[in-house]
Amino acid sequence: RQGGMDISQIRKNKGLTKLLVLAKREKVKEELRRNQEQLTCRIWRRMLSRRSQDGSLPRVSDIVNEFGSPNDGLDGVWPKSIDVHVHLHH
Repeated sequence: RQGGMDISQIRKNKGLTKLLVLAKREKVKEELRRNQEQLTCRIWRRMLSRRSQDGSLPRVSDIVNEFGSPNDGLDGVWPKSIDVHVHLHH
């Protein structure tokens, strides 16, 4: 603790605690928004490249399998297969 606040002081300050929670929430929302935009771009690139090769579009299950990781893990990896599926139908 070099001139900073002790964690117990932060916990006692309800206003500061609330502000930190809100800031973290906004950071997480912004990160999710960026990741969703990147996923959209990757899916479109995949669909357009597939279309140019043989004329058919990939099925939803193909995209989900290609871009999603298994749903059973708690490893923090995004997107899971269910995330890709929801993203496609949003």
